[in-house]
Amino acid sequence: MTSDPLEAYTLEQLTARRSVKWTQYASDVLPMWVAEMDCSPVPQVIEVIQQIMAAGDTGYPGITYAAEDIRDLPNREVDYRQLPSYQDAYIVFAQDRWGLDVSADQISLMPDVMQGVKYAVDMIGARDLVINTPVYPPFRVYPVEAGARIHEARLADDGRLDFAELEALFESADSYLLCNPQNPTGVAHTREELIRVFELANRHDVRVIVDEIHLPIAATGHSCVPALSVPGSERAIVLFSAAKAFHLAGFKAALMIVGSDAKEELKDVPETVFEGASTIAIAAHTAALVYGGQWLDTVRAGIDARRIRLTEGLARVAPEARVLPAVSTYFAWVDFSRVVVDGKPLGKNPAHFLYRKAKTAFNPGYTFGAGGENYVRINLATSNEVIDEALRRIEEALNR
Repeated sequence: MTSDPLEAYTLEQLTARRSVKWTQYASDVLPMWVAEMDCSPVPQVIEVIQQIMAAGDTGYPGITYAAEDIRDLPNREVDYRQLPSYQDAYIVFAQDRWGLDVSADQISLMPDVMQGVKYAVDMIGARDLVINTPVYPPFRVYPVEAGARIHEARLADDGRLDFAELEALFESADSYLLCNPQNPTGVAHTREELIRVFELANRHDVRVIVDEIHLPIAATGHSCVPALSVPGSERAIVLFSAAKAFHLAGFKAALMIVGSDAKEELKDVPETVFEGASTIAIAAHTAALVYGGQWLDTVRAGIDARRIRLTEGLARVAPEARVLPAVSTYFAWVDFSRVVVDGKPLGKNPAHFLYRKAKTAFNPGYTFGAGGENYVRINLATSNEVIDEALRRIEEALNR
């Protein structure tokens, strides 16, 4: 097996998968849409799951005692019984990756990130919640289910936060749901931008909820900034999961991490909220954080290379397409609207043409809300073979 997890499987092998990415469309459609990776998982995660299954230890999650030597575990033989809690694994991971210091009393288990967002909205009684668009589509669904009204602030043309729009909406809002880093654009908010977010929010008494599920995925040489690492974030509520960065999307588990001034609220989280996280999912996420550092860095470098490969390929086969520069997530946010076919530009829904004529399935940009028209979101967490096949199909469709 290749040392690059993104090159572990051929296209033929990928088409045999039964996950939603590979079964949503007909077999002749190349899927590069939903946030699933086409790679091999962290080897120690596989080993941990195999050990649990072999031991028949598949009951409800039990009590896990704090481990004092988490950083030493990668130097030992893998034993799932030695795993720390998901919370303790996150504490060490966050310290090592981002220099973020949080304590166990700031963290609670959640069933998944969007369920955690829904509970956060309910927990703080949010009723008028601001989001930035274009953004991950569930941002417009889960808060509404918790009783909030959504108010949309458009991102600037370069995908960065528009603070004039934010301030205008904060005057009548009570909450703000931030995607950090931004999905689908791949923009990583800077420390200065996050400081400004909290200055505005605190001035208007707006509570900030942050989705940081893609935070570990940053380009080589870059690091995303955790919201809780900046001043003013003491009342913030962050949702994190190892699911996306470590190819564990089907293993539902997450964490809610709150600022130092919100710890009392965390004490009121009922068991019915966090007991939805499963035994094996918790173990898989924990093992990923403990053992997966080198794997993650390899995948980050692989995504860098594929972003370049796609950008250079599109410059050749569809020079009018524009790839928004990005240093985070494993998505490319691409404006195809100016690509001309039969004398006409593709316009506001280029994904429709690319699906029909190129047999490629990308996320249509309009599904991410205002500002997403004209774009498609392309999943880069795949093999070079898949990237090249997509480029071949696009070129063929445009020249047909």
